[in-house]
Amino acid sequence: MNCRQNNQGQKRAASRALNQNPPKKRKNADPIIDGENDVDEEDVDALETIKILKNGRRFIVITKDDEEEMKEKFRSYRERRRIRRSLPRRRVTMELDQLYKSNTDPAALYEHALKLANSSIHGKGVYAICDIQPRQKIIEYIGELILEADCDDREKHYLENGLAETYLFTMDDGIHAIDGTRIGNVSRYINHSCDPNCVVKTQKIEGLKHLFIVSRRHIEKGEELTYDYHLPEEEEKIPCLCGAKKCRKFLN
Repeated sequence: MNCRQNNQGQKRAASRALNQNPPKKRKNADPIIDGENDVDEEDVDALETIKILKNGRRFIVITKDDEEEMKEKFRSYRERRRIRRSLPRRRVTMELDQLYKSNTDPAALYEHALKLANSSIHGKGVYAICDIQPRQKIIEYIGELILEADCDDREKHYLENGLAETYLFTMDDGIHAIDGTRIGNVSRYINHSCDPNCVVKTQKIEGLKHLFIVSRRHIEKGEELTYDYHLPEEEEKIPCLCGAKKCRKFLN
């Protein structure tokens, strides 16, 4: 499964990792949000206090407001599910330049229980508002479906338009990629760790492959979600800031 990552507008890497799919990320600026998007960056608290444990796990304080917002989102998902059941089922196709997303019921995932906040690993990170048990599908990685061959052109276009951070997953069919840069959800902000609490798994639904962030162990309330980007070794190193005891010191 091909993976791409960029750092500071220069670094590229590619690797193959079974069921783990690091996005291509530029690490020196925040993305410009455009089009259909589930992320409201204005909700990010710049003064969020991050507690770092000795093993590198990071926590923020989850407030009552966070928990109430989580409950409200879950109620909204259930209401949407009720409405969808009365409508013809949406047929998912691999149509280029369109949002690629499965028919998975959002209420069956933990997307409602995630908070976007600042991270000491890099930029923004994603935190659990409640405890999440092992082997739970947390959120689907969604975005615009494009051809893998177009990734470099997309990246160049974003740079020319002042967008220095991109999020591209190349799929294991060797043909397609998912561009979560302008259209997507908070899954694109999940940071790397050498000792992560999540993995990215491919699941075939209605004959098509989709990517899901899955918990690999118990995730505590307030804990930051991470997974291993599995970048290949290269001479020009990208420092790793995960802080885990098993930290490899570099992403590549």
